[in-house]
Parts: sequence; C-alpha cells; structure tokens
Amino acid sequence: MGIKKILVANPPSFDRFKYIKEGRCESKRGGQLTPPVTLGIISAMLESKGYDHDFFDFMVTDFSEDLHLRYDLAFLNISAPTYEHDKKFCKMLKKNNPKCIVCAIGVLATSLPKVVLDDFDFCILGEPEETAGDIADRFIGGKKIEKVEGIAYYDKKRVLVIRERRFNKDLDKLPFPNRARMENKKYIEPLSGKPFTAIKLERGCPYNCSFCTATYYYGHKPRYRSVGSVIEEMVQCIKAYDIRNFLFLADTFTINPGYVEELCRKMISLRLDVRWFCNSRLDTFDFRLGKLMKEAGCRFISFGVESASRRIQKQNLKNVDPYSAIEVARICRSLGIISMMYYILGFPTETKEEMGETIALSYNVKSDFARFFVATPLPGSRLYDDLPNKPSLTGLNLADISVNVSKVDSRKMRSMIRYAYFRFYCRPMQMLRLIGLFGSFGRLLRQIKIYLDAYN
Repeated sequence: MGIKKILVANPPSFDRFKYIKEGRCESKRGGQLTPPVTLGIISAMLESKGYDHDFFDFMVTDFSEDLHLRYDLAFLNISAPTYEHDKKFCKMLKKNNPKCIVCAIGVLATSLPKVVLDDFDFCILGEPEETAGDIADRFIGGKKIEKVEGIAYYDKKRVLVIRERRFNKDLDKLPFPNRARMENKKYIEPLSGKPFTAIKLERGCPYNCSFCTATYYYGHKPRYRSVGSVIEEMVQCIKAYDIRNFLFLADTFTINPGYVEELCRKMISLRLDVRWFCNSRLDTFDFRLGKLMKEAGCRFISFGVESASRRIQKQNLKNVDPYSAIEVARICRSLGIISMMYYILGFPTETKEEMGETIALSYNVKSDFARFFVATPLPGSRLYDDLPNKPSLTGLNLADISVNVSKVDSRKMRSMIRYAYFRFYCRPMQMLRLIGLFGSFGRLLRQIKIYLDAYN
C-alpha cells in the first residue's frame, strides 16, 4: 500500500485577499498575517511520531492550481470568511486522490458540522491538536477514525455523529509549533518591518460577548501554559530562528494580572530583549500593570471598545465603560505603548445616532490606531444563534457589510465607516505620529493599502 502521506494546511484564497484564520480570529488581513501556530503544533506532533507529512500556509506560500497535491489524509484550517475557498481546495485534494480523507479544523467546523460535512469527511470539534494526533495515529495504524473523541461525521445512513472531547487542561504537554517548516521571514510585523511569530499562552474566556466565538471554541474557563513553557518557546524562537517580535495570543491577555506579572518579571530577569504585542480589556488594564509590561518589552496593545452606546454595550454583553478608553489610551501614551482600539458598528437594533456616537468617541479617545468592524454573525457566536434567518457563509466579512443586522441602511453604514476612518486618520498630527511609528511615509502608505484592501 506504500507510505501514507498527510497534509496539514491553511488553504489558499482564490481571490486577491489574504485572511487570518487562527482560533477565533477570522477576518481579512488588516495588519500582519498571523502564523497558523495551531497547525504548527499539529505538524510538530506528526513529526515527533515520524509520520510523513507536509505543512503549508498557503496565505504566504506560493500556490498554483496546477500543483498536484496528492495526500491520503489532510487537516485543513477553515473559516466562515474563507469557506468557498476552503471547499475548492478540498475538491482539488479529492480530485488528485479520491480516497483522501479530509478533516476540517476551526470554529466553523466546530459550530456547523452539519453544513461542513457536506464538503468534508470529518469535523474536528474545538481545539484540534490532540484530536488530530489521534486521527493520524488511527489512520496510520489502519484503524477506524470514527472511534476518535472530538470529531463529527455522518454515518452510512447520513446520521450526524458527535463524539465529545474535554478541553485540554495541561497546555504544557503540547509541543511548540513546527517553525522549522514555516516560512518565518514572511510573517512581518508592520511597525518594525521585522519577522514576528505568535505564541499561544492562554485559552478560554469568562465573558459572554455576543459577537465573539472564543467561549464556544475554547470554553469559559481560562487555561494557561506555565510561564516557564512560554519563556522556553520564546528562547527557542530567538536562538533557532532569530525572531524577537512576538504576538501573545490569548482570549484576554490581562484577565489574570498575577500571570502577566510573573511572565513580565521573568522576561525582565532574563533580559530577553524582545518586543511583544497583546490584547486586553479596558477594565483589566491600569498604569501599574502597563508599566511592568512596558519594562518587559510590550510595544503594542489592542483593546475592544466596540460601541459607545451603553444600551448596545448591555445588549451585546460586553459591559465595559466605553469612555474609559480615553483614560486607557492616555496611560498607553504616557508609557510609550502603542494602542489600537477596535470598534464595531451595526449591531442589531443599533441606530444611526448610536453609530455616530461610537465614531465621535473614537476621535476623542486619541489612540494610535483604530479599526472599525461590522457586527457580523459568525457561526459560533450568540449573534449568529439569535438570528431567525441564518446568513449564507459566502463572503462573511468583518471588514465590510456582508450581512446587515442593524436598523441602518447598508449604503449609509458603509458611508459612515468610511467617514470614521477618514476622521480618525486624516488629522495632521495623527499622520505625523503614524509616519514616526512606521519610520517612513512609504511604509505607512503600504500599510494603508493593506487596510484599504481589507475594506473591500
């Protein structure tokens, strides 16, 4: 029968756009492309077992439809915004080898297995690493995949079968991503222009934001890697790959100040000389914590403000004081930390006046960056579950109005989003600030083009 070949891949897009597909982050590229570290962990597991496999991120690796990709088993990272592309790639694999077993990974595969299984053989439910390893073991060993926990599939009578799996409580047991097979130099951090990588250090979120899929995918209870494990991975990146820029992936990085403090103090004591970036909530960040983070190399923090309307805040269960963003941005400026504020327009029942309030707030916050998303009902979110008529998966896009669930006409909303960007960025002092952050006007223009491409 010969050696069985396995593929681990981020499928290509068949349009001109690049997409981020890492956990709950599903959108057109806005800034940098995030390395698919989840797939990298799967690749590392397969390599440790000696299984013959290829690992590709076709968001950065050149792809041609003429490539004859023949595999016996494939793990594909799919998402709602890219589903048409993902299906097409699956069909290509099946055409090259009709017996190829294709497994779908991601929030979409977890939340809508009935839909995804019309095009794929198996869905991996929730965090995929251990499940993918078990599938590979059984496949290589000539055993039935159907016995693996954490999967969904149709039986011979087209009855959906769900096999539950508990969340991994010991994240330290997972191997580091297989960066030896990644094109590390193609993942560029926009501000420095240098390679960066992502490190997952926490999974799970206790909050219930209606627009987010984090709790569905990783659960409500935060689970952490040990600080020692995170530091060891950083040191490996520095020594083996000369990477000193890091994106810390966590559903909310600063939700556990004690963990953040321990990590920061360890980085400071080791004098790692690194730059790193993270997310936060407005109500889990203060000057004291920010000062320690800055000393440890923190360069950039993103915050979700979402809406200036307290009614909308309550409706979408975000429940933060949106106007506290003014003080948070001020703290970041005083510490020399770059701040990015995320806003979402177009929630159900949201009015034009409430959207205008959010745009006005963004102007007054005075963060370094702002990005305006559209309230998009992604599968796995309560926003999706609450819709009586489910939207098509085709073209779901947080950066533009693929689905309008608000009270505002789509044409008017699109005009307001354009105005929001213009008002925020086209201020003389803001432009000078950005030129200074990017180091040159040319690099700033290239980044603006990326953002304009994302906002189709």
